[in-house]
Amino acid sequence: MVEIDGSVGEIRVIKSVHPSLDEAAMTALQDWRFKPALKDGQRVRALVEVEMSFTWGDNLPRLDSMDVFKPGPGVTTPRALTEVKPEYTSAARAAGIQGTVTLECVVRPDGRVGDTRVTRRLDPNLDKQAIQALKRWRFVPGERQGKPVPVQVTVEIDFRLK
Repeated sequence: MVEIDGSVGEIRVIKSVHPSLDEAAMTALQDWRFKPALKDGQRVRALVEVEMSFTWGDNLPRLDSMDVFKPGPGVTTPRALTEVKPEYTSAARAAGIQGTVTLECVVRPDGRVGDTRVTRRLDPNLDKQAIQALKRWRFVPGERQGKPVPVQVTVEIDFRLK
């Protein structure tokens, strides 16, 4: 379901390939943004069908892999250029949940966020919101010997009610 603001709402798998791929597809789809549907000039929710394909060998660096560097001697730490704030879920807001989600991610040589995992949880829905927000961050990539390289970093995302 595409919501009136273009964000992705409810997701349902129509044809399953494998449960782990279904989960990956739904996680990826939550990061998508659409142009809102219009009816009589007004924004409306719209049901859309999306087909996703999976291929082997994406060759993207994975957390804790040997081809990912950690900041330290000879490796510079990536620096955030664009930070996207996560959305507070209405349920978490109503429950008064506040705190910090800690994530680890690979900052790729192009400055985009790659493989990501939560290392300190807060609330399942806020954890998802933190991941979705972090995936939209952009970085000045880390470097080794003057060249951009994939670097594993830790990021904390705060959820505070005003």
